[in-house]
Order: sequence, then structure tokens, then C-alpha cells
Amino acid sequence: MGVNPACYFANYYLFMYELDFMRRLQLQKEHNATALQAWFAFRYCGRMIDDLQTISTQPLEFIQQFFYTNQEVNGVRGIYPPNSISLKLCNPGAGFKADFLDITIRPALSTRGPLTTDLYDKRREEGFRQRLVPIKYPAMDTLLSPASKFGVFAGQFIRFCRIIESTANFIVEVANLILVLTRLGHNQQALLTKCRKMILAQDWLLCMGQQRSQDTALNTLFGQIRYRVKNNHLTCDA
Repeated sequence: MGVNPACYFANYYLFMYELDFMRRLQLQKEHNATALQAWFAFRYCGRMIDDLQTISTQPLEFIQQFFYTNQEVNGVRGIYPPNSISLKLCNPGAGFKADFLDITIRPALSTRGPLTTDLYDKRREEGFRQRLVPIKYPAMDTLLSPASKFGVFAGQFIRFCRIIESTANFIVEVANLILVLTRLGHNQQALLTKCRKMILAQDWLLCMGQQRSQDTALNTLFGQIRYRVKNNHLTCDA
């Protein structure tokens, strides 16, 4: 439409059809096995404007047959009018994970929730790295101010806290960050000290670990990061 709120208009327009579809499934799933199967399949299916991402144990072909209202499976009619809407299903692989912006969304292997997130960086993919070697952080011998150089770690640490829900991936990414910055001339011990202070200051990091006492859980989290750093366990340069 060429105006700033165009994407919002599109979202509201599509949402009307999606809400109607889920309400129909809600009414049918008690007595229709196909409706129940579709209900679970679409619970973790998200749309970004005109792209669909799905994390489901259902085959992608099963989900695609409910795209349009002229499609009907065992009494369950599809979602969108076929003449006015064209959507693309973004295949996330086997359907068990989806890459969205800078996170990978996947099923959680715990009781904290059905989904969890890992860090995703397209620059780490082999095809991208063959074309361009990513340089993400400043070296210590650059002409940036000292505050800017040391602020890189703090900024990335807070970013990881906000977007990574997997404890294991959080440990790996923070350790990677410290090792990469060390290679660029940063003081490793100063980074580890800063890391420990920031972990102890983030009470909500407890949700990533087991429900033990605060100091024990947070110090255990830092201890695992420090172990990977001291043993030089760098999994990726990016």
C-alpha cells in the first residue's frame, strides 16, 4: 500500500481469518480428530506479514492443506480466501525448529515451557562465511574510546540475557564472546570479572537454572562459563 501502517493493516486483516479459523477448531476439536490435530499443529505456527513459520511434529503437507478456505479436510475448512491472499510457508527444516531474526526457536527439553530459544547468526552459516569473514567486535588497538570497547561485552551480555532461554546455549555464547574479545586484545581476566558481576546482578537469570539458592545457582552458571573460557572451548568465531 505504500504507507507506514501498511503492515499493521495487513496483520489485522489476516488476523480476522486466523481468529475465525482457531475458533472453528475450538468448537470442532471435541468431536473431530482432524480438528484436534490441526489445533495442536497451529498452536506453534507464527506469521510475520506474509511468511509463516511453524514448529510442529506434524508434516508440513498437513499444515499446508489448511491454508485456504476452498480447502476442506474431514469437515475442517481452511483459513484464508484464496483469491485475495497468497502466503509462503518458510520451511524450517524438519519442522522441529525455526530461525527468526537472531534466535532459533525449538522445543524445550524441560518442564519450564514448551519452547526455548538459542542464538542464531546467519553469518555463521558456511555459505555466508565463504563469501565474507565477519568482524563483529573492535580490537583493543582501535581508536575507539576505552568505554566503547569495554561496553561491547556488557551490551552483548544483556542481549544474550534477553533473547536466549537455553541455559546451555547462554553459557556457550558468553564464553565464545569472551574468547573472541580476548583474541582481539581484551584482558580476559577483566572480562571474566565483569561477567561474574553482571551475572550476580541479574536476579532473573535464576529462571535459566535449577531452583537453588541465588548465590549457588548464579555462581554455578559463571563457573561453567569460566571453565569453557579457561579451556579455550571456542565453538565459533562469529
